[in-house]
Amino acid sequence: MTRKIFTLLFIVAAFVSAQGQTVIPSAAKAPIVDGYIDDVDDPWGPFIDLTARNPAGTTTGMTAKSCLMAGTDAFYYAIVVQDATPNNDATVLTDSYTRDCNEIFFSLDTVTEAAGAYKTGCWQLRTQREGEPLNDGNSGANTWSIASLTGDAGFQCVSETSATEYVIEMILPYAVLEAGMDPVWDHKFFRFENAVGDNTDGTAAGRTEQRYWKDIATGDGGWNNTRVMTIYAMPGVDVSVKSNNAVKASAFVANNVLIVKNVSGIVNIYDVKGTLVRKSVINGNGSIAISDLKSGVYIVKSNDFAQKFVK
Repeated sequence: MTRKIFTLLFIVAAFVSAQGQTVIPSAAKAPIVDGYIDDVDDPWGPFIDLTARNPAGTTTGMTAKSCLMAGTDAFYYAIVVQDATPNNDATVLTDSYTRDCNEIFFSLDTVTEAAGAYKTGCWQLRTQREGEPLNDGNSGANTWSIASLTGDAGFQCVSETSATEYVIEMILPYAVLEAGMDPVWDHKFFRFENAVGDNTDGTAAGRTEQRYWKDIATGDGGWNNTRVMTIYAMPGVDVSVKSNNAVKASAFVANNVLIVKNVSGIVNIYDVKGTLVRKSVINGNGSIAISDLKSGVYIVKSNDFAQKFVK
């Protein structure tokens, strides 16, 4: 049975950021996952407004704010959505993405595939507003399974709704998210994005609005392209980017791959207009796929290292 949700006052604040890299907050304790958020039983905060819109959106009535935190052995996630047009009739809206729903996307491996394709350590969870949470992770051309995650004893997800608002809370165990990764996750950096969809008229074509954590200029891409996800750091990670002082940092192109040596941290690639075209994490030595970039001059840059290269 749907229960009334009491809207609470949240203090909205930005995550800690240094050197352009965002560090997610650490949770003091595990939240109570019941679809109700309060400042007594739950450690939630800060909440971040999802202000970026899908360029194709035609309505503006829906707003949302969400929180992502790191616990000892799991991510904790919560979202509060203000939406006065509830539409989740699965008999009419047979594709779950056309309903009122929330999606979160993880890529624990920050080094993306050539086309940003999903691989082990990448996850999509779609949770709907009403009825069973759904947790649909098999949409479009992708066929990755989330059964190992949603079937795990440590996984929790609850959605509660009223006529004007809904709340979703989740616990996502690290052990399941990172299972089978090669190389293993270093528990330092990961990619993440959050998208909320609003169906305003109850028809299959009624999804007229989407909101995101970060601005995705190309629209709704997180479901099949890990490159559109932003890189975040885990609590306690030193996000300053420094080259190895003992050996000079360097970068060169070989076989459509940019080889970067003696740099640790976030590495960005810019075109000659200053547009960021690629971001990756390098720990000492690493490589960045550039086969899809147009031929031309680029700049690879970290905090204290910058070098031009030609593709």
